[in-house]
Amino acid sequence: MITWSLGIGVAEIPEEEQKDFLASVGNVISSWAIVESKLGELYLFTTGAHGVLVTPFHQSIEASYFAIMSFEGRLGMNTTAINFMPNVTDTLKKDWPTLANKISRRWKNRSLVAHSGIIGSCEHKLGRRIWLQPSPLVSTSVKRGKDDKPIRYFKQELDEFVISFIELAREIEKFRHRCFLAMTQQVSPSQAAHPPPAFHVKGGQTHTKPQGQRKSSGPKPSSAQRRARALAARKRKPVGK
Repeated sequence: MITWSLGIGVAEIPEEEQKDFLASVGNVISSWAIVESKLGELYLFTTGAHGVLVTPFHQSIEASYFAIMSFEGRLGMNTTAINFMPNVTDTLKKDWPTLANKISRRWKNRSLVAHSGIIGSCEHKLGRRIWLQPSPLVSTSVKRGKDDKPIRYFKQELDEFVISFIELAREIEKFRHRCFLAMTQQVSPSQAAHPPPAFHVKGGQTHTKPQGQRKSSGPKPSSAQRRARALAARKRKPVGK
C-alpha cells in the first residue's frame, strides 16, 4: 500500500490504517488547490477580468496568471493587482499584507507536506505509527521540536492542515467580496457633477456627443403645426421701411 521511505516493522501496520493516512495526505493537497483557485478568482476580479461578459480577454488573463509556476510570483501578482485596483481603500491595502503573510505561511506547510517522506513504526501507539517527515535537503525552513528533532506530521496534524486551508479559502473569498464592495461603491459628488460624455456609434466609429446636443425625447410637431408656427413668426416680424 505505502511506499515507505523508512520503516520499522511496517508489515504489521494494518492496511486500513495506511489507507486512512494516505487519504489525509491527499486531502491536504486537494484542499490547498481550493486556496489557489480562490487566489486566481481574486486576481481576475481585481484586474476586471472576472468573466467573458466583462472582458473578452478573460481567458488570456487567467491563463497568464496560472502560467506563473512560482507560487510566490502569483501571490505577488495578487498584491500588485489589489494595490492598483480602482476604488481600492486604505483599509484593503492595510489588511491584504496580513492575509498574504498568512497565505505564505500556509503555503510552506503545504510545500513541506508535498516534499516529505512517509515513515512508519509498529512500535508507536495507534494513530501515530505513520507520519510524514520533511527532508532537510528539500527545505532549510524545516521546523524542529523542543528536542531539536525534525518535525513529524501525523494524521491529526494533516487533518488540521485541511481545516486551516479551507478556512483560509473562505477568508480569501471574504476579501474578494470586500473588493467588490469597494469597486461598486456609489459615485462621489465630484464625479456626479462632471459626468462622462455620451457616446454613439456612427459608421462603425465611436463619436462623442456633447451633453447639450442631445435631442428631445418629446413628440415631433405635425406639418400643420409647423405651418402655423411659421405664419405666426412672420406676423411678429416687424415690417421694414
